[in-house]
Amino acid sequence: MSLADIDKIRESNRDVLIILLSFVGLIQHSPPSVALKEYPYTAKADLIFAVDNGDFAPSKIITSVIRAAEDHLNIARHPDISRFIILIVDDEPSWPSQFLPVLYRIIGQRADVKITRTFEEAIKFMLGVEHESQIGGFPP
Repeated sequence: MSLADIDKIRESNRDVLIILLSFVGLIQHSPPSVALKEYPYTAKADLIFAVDNGDFAPSKIITSVIRAAEDHLNIARHPDISRFIILIVDDEPSWPSQFLPVLYRIIGQRADVKITRTFEEAIKFMLGVEHESQIGGFPP
């Protein structure tokens, strides 16, 4: 990203998205504000994906990268059309506060975010049941 003039690229291409595929552990595992201090170029990226030489090899995740980019562009082009509900299930309370600003920067204020701490809270929110055995298809 240091080899390209990102601002010039953005000037002449309104639909350009800068996507960073990163092998760097600090970028992959840290909140964006921490990664930004060590690697300022991350601020130039619209989307950042963690990659490795195994399950998250670029060749294995490229379809997801493209879909995320398409979603990002569609949200930017049509900000008044849809509202999204995003469910975050995370037992570590500090993580959502780290990535929610990034999420809102991507999708704007067009989303309702629900944070749950457990699987049980998540199924109650999504399906209105207290236990997974109440969901059709699960054994009692």
